Parts: sequence; C-alpha cells; structure tokens
Amino acid sequence: MLIVWRLDRLGRSLPHLIEVIRDIGNKGAGFRSLSESIDTTTAGGRLVFHMMGALAEFERALIGEADARRDRCCKDAWGLPRPSPCPKPGAARSCARC
Repeated sequence: MLIVWRLDRLGRSLPHLIEVIRDIGNKGAGFRSLSESIDTTTAGGRLVFHMMGALAEFERALIGEADARRDRCCKDAWGLPRPSPCPKPGAARSCARC
C-alpha cells in the first residue's frame, strides 16, 4: 500500500495520477491518501479518487487563467510584464478585467 499525505503530492495531472494508481493496482498494491480519505482498494475509493483528481486539475487550470489575466492587466497598465510583487498592490483588483 502506497500512502501519501495529499493526492496532489503524487502527480501533477489527472492522466499521470490515473496511470500511477493503475500501475500500483496492477502490482497488487493499493493507494491511500490521508487528507482526502481515499482508499483505492474499494470501488467507492476509486470513484472518489477520480473525482478528486479531476477537481484538483480544474483548480490548477483556474489558477493559471487568473495569473494570465493579471499578467495581461499589468502589461496593459504599465507596459511591462507583472513584476513580483506587483508595484501597485490594489491595482490588479481595481482593473475591470482582473
């Protein structure tokens, strides 16, 4: 049995997670995530695994889209890529596109 603290510690994309879990299962072992209470030795655990993996991938995509929006907003406002940290901390929130 492979035990991890969080599901996102095992892989960075849903296809990769599914492949790793499938490989573990093919070798006769199970997978357990402590934070999400996922245990792939049961049918319900496998269902929860796939649902949580899809939600984690969706969340990463949303964060990437928000970062891209902030980058465009800063570039429009100052003509430069967004520095880290942004020189005008409330500016991005006041922009209608951010």
